[in-house]
Amino acid sequence: MANRSSALSATFQRQVDVQDFGPAIRLRDRPGAPANPHDVVVGLGTDPDSPETQVQRARRVVQYETMLERGTITAEQVEACERYLAVAGAAEGARARSLIPTGRLPAWMRGAPTERLVKATIDLRSARSAIGNNGRALMDLLVVENLLISAIAERRREDRKTTLGQVQATLTRLAEHWG
Repeated sequence: MANRSSALSATFQRQVDVQDFGPAIRLRDRPGAPANPHDVVVGLGTDPDSPETQVQRARRVVQYETMLERGTITAEQVEACERYLAVAGAAEGARARSLIPTGRLPAWMRGAPTERLVKATIDLRSARSAIGNNGRALMDLLVVENLLISAIAERRREDRKTTLGQVQATLTRLAEHWG
């Protein structure tokens, strides 16, 4: 019985130690821990109300920004990632699940798409045609799903260096396309 209670207390202690910021949002337990797309890091920043004071902030870990900090990709490639993310979000529209119709009206009776949605879809399609199907899959995994290169390589059953090279080439093509 003593083993069970010590295991239970260890489990309880573990749950108490991890700071929780809502559903699926947790701080990284230790440096170098496997990344979760919803990880956040705590840092200091200036308070917008009083710029002379420092406040503690939680910031989402963005994988392509981490790659920029390591020197793996360039600033132009990060700009391409940010534009891809913005355009993909705008092209998706304001809906939680794109494949499941909502409401009582059929899809063809819900009205016309907005001009912003049409422009974003055109921009996204031209970018995806410039980078190809393989590049589209890589950008969706890295930028939209916010996965680590090692997680992408594992999903694709490739070597990490091969996947990193493909991501860099795709980002270069995307930066040139939008350049």
